[in-house]
Amino acid sequence: MKRTNYVKGLASVKLKMVYGVCLAIFALLTTNVFGDESNQKLDPMEDATKIERIETRIVDGFLIGVTGSYLTTNTSLDEALVFVPWTTSSSVWFVIPAEPEYAYQVELLDTNGMAMPKTELGKKVGTKFLDFDASPSKKGIKIKHLRAEKKGGAVAMPILFRPSDLFKIKEPGAYTLRIRFQILTFPRTGPGRNDFTNSLIRFPPLDYPLFKPAAVPKKS
Repeated sequence: MKRTNYVKGLASVKLKMVYGVCLAIFALLTTNVFGDESNQKLDPMEDATKIERIETRIVDGFLIGVTGSYLTTNTSLDEALVFVPWTTSSSVWFVIPAEPEYAYQVELLDTNGMAMPKTELGKKVGTKFLDFDASPSKKGIKIKHLRAEKKGGAVAMPILFRPSDLFKIKEPGAYTLRIRFQILTFPRTGPGRNDFTNSLIRFPPLDYPLFKPAAVPKKS
C-alpha cells in the first residue's frame, strides 16, 4: 500500500512539474508579436466550429478570425490573442509579414471612441504596414508561411500579442481593439506548377472587444 501511494504521489508531482513548464512556455510565447517564435502554435482543434471568434469580411476567398487564448471572445487586456486563418475553398498556403511593423495596424478605443496611448512596443506596430506589397523579398522583408484550412476545419493558430503589452491602460472597463491584417496569397493562373501570381490582401479593420477588470480590494 505504501509503495502504491508513493508511486501515485510521484506521478502527481511529475504532472504538476510538466503543467508548470507548459504554463511558463505559454507565458513566454505570448510576448511575441509575430516575432521569431511566432511559428509556435496552439494545438489544432478537432472541431474548430466551436471556437468563439470575431471575423473579418471575406476577401478573395480568405478571412481572418481573432479569439482569446482560451478560445473565447471574453478576453481581458492581459490575455494573449490568437490568429485564426480560414478560406472558403480548399486548404492553401499563404504568407504573413514576420515583423509587427508590417504585420498589422492596431488601435485601442475606450467606450467614448477615444484612442488609448501606446507603449514603446505598441508605437512600433504597423509603422511600415503600407510598405509590405506583393513582392516582399525584393525589399528584404521577412515573411512566414502559414496554411489556411477551409472554414470550420482544423486549424493551427499562431499567437499574436497581449494587448496590455501594446497599450497603456489604467482604468477598468470595456475597450475595443481595432486591428487590420494583411496577407500574401498565390492564386493559380493555369495548370502548371509555376502558374500562379502573388496577390496582396488587406482586410478591412476588425473590432475585437476587450476588458480590464476592476482591481480586487485588498483585505484589511
